[in-house]
Amino acid sequence: MALKIADRVKEATTTTGTGPLALAGAVQGFRPFSSVCSVGDIVYYALQVLDASGNPTDWETGVGTYSAASTLTRTTILASSNAGSAINLGAGPAQVWLDLVASSIVPVLPNGAATIGGGTVTNNLAFKGAANVIFLDASANEFGYIGAWGTAGQPASGIGFVDHTNTYWNFQVGDSGNSVMRGGLQLGGALNTQGVVNYGEVQMRSASGNATSALRFYPPTATDGFSPYLQAFGDGGSLRQINLYSGIAGDQNLLLFDAKNRYTHYYQTNGPFVQVLHNVNASGTAGAVNDGGEYQMALDGRNQSVAIALVELVGQYTQCQITVTDTSGGHGFIFRNNGVGYAPGGWQTGSDIAVKSNVRRLADPLTKMRQMGGYEWERTDGHAPGCGLMAQDVERAMGTQYVHKVRPDKNKEETVKTIDVAGIAAALHHEAILALLDRIETLEGQLADGLTGARVVAPKKKKGA
Repeated sequence: MALKIADRVKEATTTTGTGPLALAGAVQGFRPFSSVCSVGDIVYYALQVLDASGNPTDWETGVGTYSAASTLTRTTILASSNAGSAINLGAGPAQVWLDLVASSIVPVLPNGAATIGGGTVTNNLAFKGAANVIFLDASANEFGYIGAWGTAGQPASGIGFVDHTNTYWNFQVGDSGNSVMRGGLQLGGALNTQGVVNYGEVQMRSASGNATSALRFYPPTATDGFSPYLQAFGDGGSLRQINLYSGIAGDQNLLLFDAKNRYTHYYQTNGPFVQVLHNVNASGTAGAVNDGGEYQMALDGRNQSVAIALVELVGQYTQCQITVTDTSGGHGFIFRNNGVGYAPGGWQTGSDIAVKSNVRRLADPLTKMRQMGGYEWERTDGHAPGCGLMAQDVERAMGTQYVHKVRPDKNKEETVKTIDVAGIAAALHHEAILALLDRIETLEGQLADGLTGARVVAPKKKKGA
């Protein structure tokens, strides 16, 4: 479907009534509608009725649709001798032709002023070259544009509004040729003295651009001092960041991703912050240390912090290190892939009687000790060798309540038995020692009282004595 405007297109019509017009052939010296129209095309038309002498009587103008071969449907009546309604055609001759009706024409005055759709002419509609529409005010100052312009290798296009000092607030694609932006997209903003948008903009520049590539939203500073922005920029490739910023004193960068230095953080200048340091080096050489990144959290003033780091010693181990720091210093807790953990001050378990019930002494510790062994071993799952108690021994000697099952690999159904080795060993050994002390004290008492149970055997007499 297209709007068709053409010269010298006129046909007779034999239609009666107010319905679609049957086109009956071109009037002498004119062309038929079919020579310029395809089915579905829209046209402006004029229709007139002729009397017996060939003089025009009733008339009509409107928008029509070439709805079928040799058929023009009267879609919209724009004006007519029938008070703006479709004229009722009789049996007499009538003619219909393509026309430029008054309402379809944009008049241009000798001074260059133009109006669309009527109204008072106050501004100009200007065409600056073949590919631009420039809007001018009554003083011929440019205040808006729609178009494409530029030079070879530096094309540009856009829609925008411009004040009289050439400060642009615009939507733009390409390069305007004046360093506003190169090879990208720009949405709104104000230019500084270097011709670079200060705020309210989205820019994407090639390396030939003079200004920093950026995605920025700089609202004007509000009365409360809050002026946030989001930016992603790189000055010649040396700085690549995404930054969510607050203008409130003390807030500063709320979120920053630095692609060059490989870190991401959320923080306030003098407040809490979270920072992620990404991998900055990687080596496959045996013995090389690879920093896999670090996640940091800190409280106000940053003197109290927690850092979680991933470190690889190629060919030996991978470890997670958690470092807790305050004003007096910090210590790291290490967890390695072989299952070994390290705490510089040791691990402690809550043992307050206030959180316990049914407290009782461990019964018959010496018998339990006899049912358990102390072992050393190598692991079948790749973890480091070790020594200690066996869960099955504990289960047999002390019951199932001290043995728990876990699934080390979430992708496997296999479970292994675990025990609190330190707790069991401490309680059992302590009570066993006390039992042995009781026995020693009993023996010592018997010795002191001369009740050892020993017999005095008289020596045998020799024969003949």
